Amino acid sequence: NRCITGRFINVVRIELGIIRKLMATSEIAMAELLSKEFMEQRVALLNSGLSAEAASGKFIGVQVYLHPVMNNAENYQNGEWHICIKWAAYRPNEHMVYHLSEDQGILGNFLEEIL
Repeated sequence: NRCITGRFINVVRIELGIIRKLMATSEIAMAELLSKEFMEQRVALLNSGLSAEAASGKFIGVQVYLHPVMNNAENYQNGEWHICIKWAAYRPNEHMVYHLSEDQGILGNFLEEIL
């Protein structure tokens, strides 16, 4: 269930799938101007698409937003903007832990029934 780095294989696969989709869709948008409307549309598009994948059970959930610090005047002047994608993946059932404890109440009920 794990790759050599210790991360779960399914989490790495989902992450790589998201990255491939981002790369494929980003190339088309490179010709656009960095207007407020364009940035909001891209964030909404990513949020919608990734939320649909989460709703289909591929992962737990996602939140897409503009980075509050990295989106500054200097970066904008270089044609650079930053989108944050927070997401969470399901983990495989690697460790199922059972806790056994003898219950004196159950024993007491048993003894009451037979005595």
